[in-house]
Amino acid sequence: MNRLAKILGLDREKSWWYRDIALATLAAVAALWAVVALGVERSNFDTKLGIACIVIAIVCCVISPNRLALFGGVLSIIAVQGWFAVLMSRDTRAWWIAVPSTIMAIGSFALFGKR
Repeated sequence: MNRLAKILGLDREKSWWYRDIALATLAAVAALWAVVALGVERSNFDTKLGIACIVIAIVCCVISPNRLALFGGVLSIIAVQGWFAVLMSRDTRAWWIAVPSTIMAIGSFALFGKR
């Protein structure tokens, strides 16, 4: 098993890094689904899906010891998605996602970036 870990480049001393990458990926994908489900469509299923995705993203951010970094990363990914929507669709609803998430991401990294 140690040989396989060495071949794959896994370092047991940095297992926290792998945990945070996995949680950040899961939280970011869930947050993106929540934005799409709650922002684009207005059906009962989409509302339930959006709420479930928000809960998953929050749980992923809360269970990590680096919750502020994960939260800032998730906000950054939502901001990037929002700006892509602004550039591609020219829809005014995309501004309501892009601008607040960008401000919150910049604020999060400005406040907690030194920790």
